[in-house]
Amino acid sequence: MIMFNSDEIIFPKESEWFGQLDPQKKLVPMEETDLYTKNLFGLKTLDEQGRIFKVSKNGSHLEYGPDYFRTVIAPSLLK
Repeated sequence: MIMFNSDEIIFPKESEWFGQLDPQKKLVPMEETDLYTKNLFGLKTLDEQGRIFKVSKNGSHLEYGPDYFRTVIAPSLLK
């Protein structure tokens, strides 16, 4: 999962990692959401298996260059 630190399109940007806002507008991390704790579509299972990789990238929404796969995606896949 890739979160762009200066994302102005997705709000909150942490939702790129399945985070969300509660009714009081407080950020709830992925691991504390119903999607995760109730394992509604396997998110918790994937995490427990070590198959979720969180990558934080400087830049705005989908702002990446030609070497992006080699420098960001591939290293996560090789863990």
